[in-house]
Amino acid sequence: MFSMVFYSNALFKGEGMAMIVELLFCFFSPQFFETAVGLRDSFRKR
Repeated sequence: MFSMVFYSNALFKGEGMAMIVELLFCFFSPQFFETAVGLRDSFRKR
């Protein structure tokens, strides 16, 4: 749920293409997904 809000917010910031590419990597690479979740959590802590 949070990820959808995160990506939609990024789309409005003009980073839609990068977010789409990251989403594709998330689907194709579980390790990348774990890294993305870790980065997301680190951003949430700030």
